[in-house]
Amino acid sequence: MRERSLLPPVLGIPPLAATGLAVGTTALGVLVDLLRIGTVGRVFEVCYLLGCVLAVSWVRRRSLFLPAVQPPLLLAVVVPLVAVLIGAPSGGGAAQSLSWRAHRSSTRSRRWR
Repeated sequence: MRERSLLPPVLGIPPLAATGLAVGTTALGVLVDLLRIGTVGRVFEVCYLLGCVLAVSWVRRRSLFLPAVQPPLLLAVVVPLVAVLIGAPSGGGAAQSLSWRAHRSSTRSRRWR
């Protein structure tokens, strides 16, 4: 019974194989989206979700911990990696808006002195 997965007729896979499944499908989604639109999008989201759900569903019941904690850890690795691969964002964004506002407020305070 402990060797079964959450799906009753399926024999469970080892935890490292389940983690590899999630990492592989996520990497496939990143690759397809980078080649298709130059950044991550819907294909990445679907592959990431599908890989994580399949990993938890197919792993052995006694080894559920690793696939259950891997989604946030996987994102913690993928997001910086994608940022390095595609570089800094070039258009707008919150960081650019905040830096412009900070510059604007500092120039206003100099005028009133």
